[in-house]
Amino acid sequence: MHRHLRDLRPRHAALGEGRPSDGSSPREERGAILILALFFMISCSMVVLALATLASDDLQSTARLKTQRNLEYAATGAVEAAIQAVRYSTNAFTAYNGITTSLNCLPSSVTSLTIGGVVLYVDCAGVLNANSAQTRVVDLYACTSSSCLAANAVIHAQVTFDDFSSTSVDTCTLTTLPGSCGTGMTISSWVIQGANQ
Repeated sequence: MHRHLRDLRPRHAALGEGRPSDGSSPREERGAILILALFFMISCSMVVLALATLASDDLQSTARLKTQRNLEYAATGAVEAAIQAVRYSTNAFTAYNGITTSLNCLPSSVTSLTIGGVVLYVDCAGVLNANSAQTRVVDLYACTSSSCLAANAVIHAQVTFDDFSSTSVDTCTLTTLPGSCGTGMTISSWVIQGANQ
């Protein structure tokens, strides 16, 4: 029996026991595995980096959108307050001494409104058509700066006021306020120009 085992040993050695069938050594395989592992780690790192960059961009976009939305909501509130103030007044905010300008038209003569932490100014410039149903056509500009015109407005609205009563009489005068001031009102345009203004 011992002789039989001895006879088998040379056969195993001849077959290359412990070696890969392709003739490479275990050391060569370890090197290839190391290269594959490094390639895999670098690939994963690149994917994670790309995902992190996308997530960062999305967070920044969300923050910008929130800021823009808050500004638009605040500007909308300020313009609506100014429209109501102008509607029941006699002021057409027309050019003064031939100079085209805009004037503060917020209620109660306040110079600015703070809504949701956003400070806004609303100026108006208008045209008076005394004998027309479109008695006053007023442009309203809501801005984040005190010098407020169409060029830097967050919102630019144009509103037409009809100051004639149901009996077709214009009693919108200082002595009869509110009289027929703002009996009818039409918002002709409402343009949101954005936060970059």
